[in-house]
Amino acid sequence: MLRLGYYTTVTFDLDQALEGKDPIVLIRPQVAFDGETMGKIRAFLNRGGSILVLDSPSNKNSVADQVLSEFGLIFGSTPVHGEIIVAKDKVRVCGGSGMLAISGGTPLLSTPTGEVVASVVAVGKGQIVACGLADRFTDARMGGSSRGTPTPEIRAVYELEFALMRGLVEENYDVQMQKLSDTFRPKTTASASR
Repeated sequence: MLRLGYYTTVTFDLDQALEGKDPIVLIRPQVAFDGETMGKIRAFLNRGGSILVLDSPSNKNSVADQVLSEFGLIFGSTPVHGEIIVAKDKVRVCGGSGMLAISGGTPLLSTPTGEVVASVVAVGKGQIVACGLADRFTDARMGGSSRGTPTPEIRAVYELEFALMRGLVEENYDVQMQKLSDTFRPKTTASASR
C-alpha cells in the first residue's frame, strides 16, 4: 500500500478505529461483533467512512456475514474458482481460486460465469465493500520477497489490489474499475488500407 502513498496501521481495537475517519479493512474477521460495535460501524459509514471486508473460504470461523448482512451483502459458503474479471466490462484481470462469491450490492469483480467476488454498497455518506479474495493477496500467492521481479500475473494482482484500495480511499469504484478494465482490455490494432 506504500506504493499508493497510503500509510497503514494495524490495530486489534475496532471500536477505536471506528472513532476516526480513515478507511478500515477487516481481514478475515473471526471475533463476533456486539451490538455496540455494530452501531459504531453504522455511524462510521453514515458519516462517510469506508470499510472493506476481506475474507476467504479458508477462514472457517468467519463472522464477516454478521456485519455484511446488515447492509444487504452476504458471502456464499462454497469456494469459487476461475478467472477474475471486471464485472461491468467483462475484462480479464488475473486468475483466481479459493474465492468467496457475494450476494447483494453493486458487483465490482466477478468470474466469467457470473459469480460476484467483490461488491460495494453505499451506506449514508460512506460505503462498505465485500471482497472474497483474501487468499489471492497472501504472501504464499504473491511472493514473500520484494527482491524478485513480479511476473505479469502477479503484476495484474497488484493492479487489482491497487484498484480496490484506491476505490476504498477515494470512494470512486466506478472510476477505478474503469481504469482496471482499460489496463487489461485487449488492445486492437488498426489495419491500414490504401
